[in-house]
Amino acid sequence: MNTIIKTILSISFMLLTSYSIAQELSVVEANEKYAFENAQGKIVIQAEYDRAEDFSDDLALVMKNNKFGFIDKKGIVKIPLKYDNAESFYEGLAKVNQGAEFSELIGRLGGTWGLINKEGKVIIPIEYRGIDFIADGEILATKDKNGYIFNRKGKLIRINDFAKFAESDEFMD
Repeated sequence: MNTIIKTILSISFMLLTSYSIAQELSVVEANEKYAFENAQGKIVIQAEYDRAEDFSDDLALVMKNNKFGFIDKKGIVKIPLKYDNAESFYEGLAKVNQGAEFSELIGRLGGTWGLINKEGKVIIPIEYRGIDFIADGEILATKDKNGYIFNRKGKLIRINDFAKFAESDEFMD
């Protein structure tokens, strides 16, 4: 009896593993556009994007007509392509930008940043000069001379006045 259960579990594990591997998609370039192919090399999401990145948190960052958004592994747009710049999801959150302009030399510059969740809901308003993930799951958003520290749910924890910090002895060597 024990051997039968072990055999069934072993076969189940192999099937799940092969299914999981088969579901992995990779970005490929085709005719100056980007598509996604499966592990067998079959194109499963057609080449229609001007830019695409690998899946992160089950969503892929894509760009079309100079707007960024996110698709799922079936190629369905889950978050509309409406942002001027964006970054891939990281632990359920993605940085998005409005107002960035494109420069051939440098890439996308300017605009304001915020954070969205996987449903496309804005967690931190798109009004900050910069936004970064920092220690202990906190997020630093900068605007004017202040650093705004948020938790991962978008709740403001505290505000740091960078001008006062720069003037203090803590800032000096």
